[in-house]
Amino acid sequence: MRRFVQFLVIISMLFTAIPAFAQELKSGVTFKSWYTRYERTVGATEISGSSLMFGPTLTMEYYNYYTSASYATTTSDYTFDAGGGESFTGKKTDLELELGYHLGDNVSLHAGWKHDVLELEHSGGPQFSGEVTTSGPTLGVTGHVPVGDFGVTVIGDFTVMYLETDTDLVGLPSDKESRNGYAMQLGVNYRVTPRFSASAGYTHQIYVADEGDDTVFSGVYFTFGFGI
Repeated sequence: MRRFVQFLVIISMLFTAIPAFAQELKSGVTFKSWYTRYERTVGATEISGSSLMFGPTLTMEYYNYYTSASYATTTSDYTFDAGGGESFTGKKTDLELELGYHLGDNVSLHAGWKHDVLELEHSGGPQFSGEVTTSGPTLGVTGHVPVGDFGVTVIGDFTVMYLETDTDLVGLPSDKESRNGYAMQLGVNYRVTPRFSASAGYTHQIYVADEGDDTVFSGVYFTFGFGI
């Protein structure tokens, strides 16, 4: 009988806490389009290409804490001119996980994990085709500056990435390289209604290599999101 009473007390506490938790929990989904330009210098050869990336971001927020998970992939292949009549095509996928804390109305800190894969195909056949995988932890700060009472907010973000790049191409030995990365973003968000918002801005990401073989992804982005 005593255990049954304890069980009822626990169940009652849970049913009391869940509505309060659900009332404070906010969630939403955002869809992002990012027109990216890929640039990389290998020795004396400059490789570049452009593509549109698109994907969803799921977010949850509880008081000052928030978390997000985003996925994006290229909608068309990058095309890289490698010189000498040779070229590559590439598909890119990005996965980012983030956990953050709002220090106040204007500043947030976040930490997370980034994982992106670039699949390359060589015009001459399977040789030199393969994958370049870059992943590692991230740490950043975000600033929010409201503009008037029109639902407009200027957003800036700076993130440091501690990455490892694994290059696995056919015909070449597999290579791993540790590199730092930096991501900078500046944009404007407009909250149309309490549950719908849209934004636009510019993102610049760079993976810094020790020997000057830096990789850059940059371009304008557009988003629209729905809150639940």
